[in-house]
Amino acid sequence: MVRTQVNTPKKKRWHQKRYQGRLRQGLCPTCGNKRTEGWIICITCREKSRVYRKTQPSGYSTKGNNKYRTKCRKEGICYGCGRYIGIGEYKRCVTCRKKDNEKNTKRYASLCLQEGICVQCKSTTNVGIYKKCPSCREKDRIRSALVYKRKDGENKC
Repeated sequence: MVRTQVNTPKKKRWHQKRYQGRLRQGLCPTCGNKRTEGWIICITCREKSRVYRKTQPSGYSTKGNNKYRTKCRKEGICYGCGRYIGIGEYKRCVTCRKKDNEKNTKRYASLCLQEGICVQCKSTTNVGIYKKCPSCREKDRIRSALVYKRKDGENKC
């Protein structure tokens, strides 16, 4: 499947109209044939696309994405949401980094839970249904008790 580039805005609008029109008519937007039920494109276009992806070297689809990311980095823009973050050490804004961290910690915690590994000290000692081993849970319990005492005003210097 050879993809053609659309250079002018007029051509781009024409391609978008054709795509939307074919979708409304229940046709494959790529070739105009009858599409398969439950799919946007027909079987032949899916097969062509699959063969095309297999013949390309690995990572071919990320080349354009890498160019976009480097361009955003030079301009000081978050490549996740497009906000201006300034040129610095980060590639993404605070909210995008926070979302990624939450997603990764959930994935890591579920992986550790499946394998029976403590997420804090990485030991395999009797984790059970918890994310942490008994010694780490005890340390957390003591730590949180100290924090609550400080908030209440006890143990102040």
